[in-house]
Amino acid sequence: MRPTFEDGMYLKYNPNKTIWEGGWLYNISPRSTIQWFSVPNSIGWYAQGINPDGTAGNYRGNLSGAGIGLFGITHHFNKNVSIKLWEQFVENIFNTLLAEFNYMPETIQQKPVFFTGIRFITQQSIHDGGNQNQDKTYMLKGNVAYVFSGRVGLKNKR
Repeated sequence: MRPTFEDGMYLKYNPNKTIWEGGWLYNISPRSTIQWFSVPNSIGWYAQGINPDGTAGNYRGNLSGAGIGLFGITHHFNKNVSIKLWEQFVENIFNTLLAEFNYMPETIQQKPVFFTGIRFITQQSIHDGGNQNQDKTYMLKGNVAYVFSGRVGLKNKR
């Protein structure tokens, strides 16, 4: 199976403890395809979900937008502690924001070491979610989703 490929511009700047990166994607070749599509036309090649009224989603080929904007900052306070902030803007369709904190010891001694992390993601529709006809939109107008997750564990040499 062929993976998804993206076409666009991407820059990464890593002056010290902070990594700045971002870009603009304007074409996508979805997995298992051999053609390139604009970003809105690359969405919906597989399952399209279900509308709130129970009917099948119908957004494939019905979305509009220019591309995907990405911006991220990762700051390493030291070798063990980092924070990430990411923004993904799918023009005219949705916006996603991610914030993440991680504590992961770099070196593992004979004893197991504790690690932890927490992540928050929010995603909201932009304008009408990709199509004025809400039966053909990717994300309903005004829709917002929130995700909180975390991890805790012990890590050893094995």
